Amino acid sequence: MKKNCIRYALAGALAATSSAGFALDEMEPNDSISTAQRLVIGNTGEVQVAGALGVLTWTTAPVADVDFYSFHGQAGDVVSIDLDNGVKPNGSSVRSMDSVVAVFGPDRAVLRQNDDGGTLDPGSISGRDSRLTNVQLPVTGIYTVGVSSYPRLFVHGGGLTSTILNASSNGSYTVVISGVTP
Repeated sequence: MKKNCIRYALAGALAATSSAGFALDEMEPNDSISTAQRLVIGNTGEVQVAGALGVLTWTTAPVADVDFYSFHGQAGDVVSIDLDNGVKPNGSSVRSMDSVVAVFGPDRAVLRQNDDGGTLDPGSISGRDSRLTNVQLPVTGIYTVGVSSYPRLFVHGGGLTSTILNASSNGSYTVVISGVTP
């Protein structure tokens, strides 16, 4: 706990003085909406997190995993949540992940959810990397981002619709949250 507090204090100090988007690594446990990893938004209104669901190698069977991140948002912020690097190039030794992303309001209701971003954007080589754009935050409070994999979609409160795992249920990713008032 003390190590995490020091890490957050350093993150806050760096975010306050940085002009670039702030980058963090995922910290477990963050597998429920109530244990979401709290993010510090940099002065650019952006934060990036390098995360992973389950195991990364093809030689190990996929395991059930989900990640949650929380941030403080202001009413009227227009936020984007972009998962990058989930799908890897062919022949990669690291698993490709077919991501699902959702944003939950302070009441833990799903505001929006996306399985496949569709069109390519910087940081993605496949439309299977999920993305939410132009999410207008209705109230000031703590918002939570959930990262899962298809076909495990989110429901209100942070639960999932399925327990089914497949070959693309695990893998590493980067989540970029932007448009948040610092």
